[in-house]
Amino acid sequence: MTGTLQRLAGVALVAGAVALLGTACSREEGKGPAETLGKKIDAAGEATKDAAGAAAGAAKNAAATAGGAAKDAAAAAGTAAKDAANTTAGAARDAATATAGAARDAADATAGAAKDAAAGAANIAKDAAGTARDAAAGAAAGAADAAKATGDAAKDAAAAAAAKAADAAHATGNALDKAAADAAR
Repeated sequence: MTGTLQRLAGVALVAGAVALLGTACSREEGKGPAETLGKKIDAAGEATKDAAGAAAGAAKNAAATAGGAAKDAAAAAGTAAKDAANTTAGAARDAATATAGAARDAADATAGAAKDAAAGAANIAKDAAGTARDAAAGAAAGAADAAKATGDAAKDAAAAAAAKAADAAHATGNALDKAAADAAR
């Protein structure tokens, strides 16, 4: 994305330079060189302003697209984590229910064995719920980190594009000032 924005800023700079070169190399009939150059300098400035505006618009669109993608990725990761947690919790609940039923049956046959089995099942269910909770928290944290990194990258790209456009406009202004000073001599 940064490469595209740099290319757009480069195109804007080249467009301004071509317009400036065109003004310096031609002259309108019946008008003095200062008047002709002044009009052409104004036209070159407008072309540079338009190119910088296009580059800034492209940077804005790229940042909006990256932000939307990050938002969608974070939402998808959050939904996936929530679904995984719900599925794991449901399985743990089902396992605990089944184990409790088996424990009741075993308690009828052997009270000591049933007590041990129930304690083991409770520990397994507790561990499974803890694992599910940790997995969901890890997935949500990863999604948040990814969204933040994408937002930071989009912000940096937009700032770089704006800086390139400002540099191009500044360089064009310097060239226009020099051309006007040369024409005035």
